[in-house]
Amino acid sequence: PRFMEMTENEIERQQEKIPEMEFIGIFSGTYLLFQNQDGLFLMDQHAAQERIRYEHYHHVLSNPIKTTEHLLIPYALHLTPSDKLTIDQYQKNFVDEGFLFDDQHQLTGHPMWLKPSEIEIAVEKMIAMLEQHHTIDLSKIRDDLAKDISCKGAIKANQRLSHQEVRALYQGLKKAKNPYTCPHGRPTIIKLSHYDIEKMFKRMVS
Repeated sequence: PRFMEMTENEIERQQEKIPEMEFIGIFSGTYLLFQNQDGLFLMDQHAAQERIRYEHYHHVLSNPIKTTEHLLIPYALHLTPSDKLTIDQYQKNFVDEGFLFDDQHQLTGHPMWLKPSEIEIAVEKMIAMLEQHHTIDLSKIRDDLAKDISCKGAIKANQRLSHQEVRALYQGLKKAKNPYTCPHGRPTIIKLSHYDIEKMFKRMVS
């Protein structure tokens, strides 16, 4: 049978990018199963959340708000001695982007656009950029940073999701501009039509 991956042309032709579907289970701890009148849909939970996170960060980094969110409890980062030297050397650059550190190199504030769960990834990327280019230009690294955060922070394979989390993932993907592929081009959803299924069971002549 031919497992159908959604192409960009098919996406553009659809008035509704992600159709209404009923969640019916999980396969192999990774693929969320949905069904509707058109057939069976398999959603890769990691790729789907990558797409959602990527579009979020790509949007907020196009014109990031410089406001800093101050932390009540300092956040202890996993830093190497080299990382700490970079933070000390480029303290002003971090402050300009909304990142604040105390004398122990603990984070005491981060930009409002950054989710707390993705602080480590963002700081790691900032340090790498400063070491290579001696400046932080979010507009230049917007795509790379959005991809890195979305990939490393996304739901992993075999991570069991609750029904509420599945629903949130489905709704998030419905709102995405390009919901059928992750930022790296892998499919988020594969469709198995009624025709494909009936053909497999030899209920239909090709």
